Amino acid sequence: LEQDFKLSPKKAQQSIDKYRVHNEKQLVLKKSEKVCGWVSLSMFEAHRSPQHLPIFEANDFAVFDKPSGLLVHPNKINNELTLLDDVKAIFGDKANIVHRLDKETSGLLLVSKNKNAEKALKECFLRCEIQKTYWAFVKGCLKHALKIDSEVKHYRFQSNRQNTAKQALSIVKPLEYFKKQNCTLVSVNPKQGRTHQIRVHLASVGHSILGEALYGQNETLIDDFLRQRLNLEQRLKLTGAKRLTLHAKMLKFCYNNKNYEIKSQMNFDLANLI
Repeated sequence: LEQDFKLSPKKAQQSIDKYRVHNEKQLVLKKSEKVCGWVSLSMFEAHRSPQHLPIFEANDFAVFDKPSGLLVHPNKINNELTLLDDVKAIFGDKANIVHRLDKETSGLLLVSKNKNAEKALKECFLRCEIQKTYWAFVKGCLKHALKIDSEVKHYRFQSNRQNTAKQALSIVKPLEYFKKQNCTLVSVNPKQGRTHQIRVHLASVGHSILGEALYGQNETLIDDFLRQRLNLEQRLKLTGAKRLTLHAKMLKFCYNNKNYEIKSQMNFDLANLI
């Protein structure tokens, strides 16, 4: 990889770790494995015609309002456009997305324009210095604020197994109850940002997010969803919505001694989600 593809040792290791190196039979190659014959390497190359533009820009970073259904990063060998394509097309190859949203989750994503900013912003996330506010429509009537402090286990989609649990804290506040649909619009402040933290926490207290097909559901529904056997009408009937109704509403943080509070401009209306 270093000699023929001109990769640095770090990039070579990352390519192997991310299952991007294959033999001529398209089987994934592992570290220290000996191979004879052709070797292929899958690398990300950004599409240079941006489909989405940032809603906010500063010297070192920008903020995008991601629609539901758009991948943040490429996750397999295909030609599906991702938000990373737009980021690289607009700001160059040194720009990067510094945190994540699920494909179905809509809302704000913070993007660094250079490597120094990327490192600084990621460190802010690790120190829990960036306040994130999400909106979600959840099943049932939630009358009082909740403080959910519990472990988070999330599904690993490649293996269908759950990872090691990690402790996390989420603050949930009811905003509006919709009697006809028997659901509540809530705001959620996750203090850590574990994978699927909000989804797991809300399901654990009996208020699963509308459209949730993994957590708080029976095994048959989960299996049908993971194997893509669930159509939109079935999902609406079984989960209350055709997509996960989770939205990253606001980011609040301090960068280079300046305070920022950025709100999503996207419409997040129940009538458009069910």
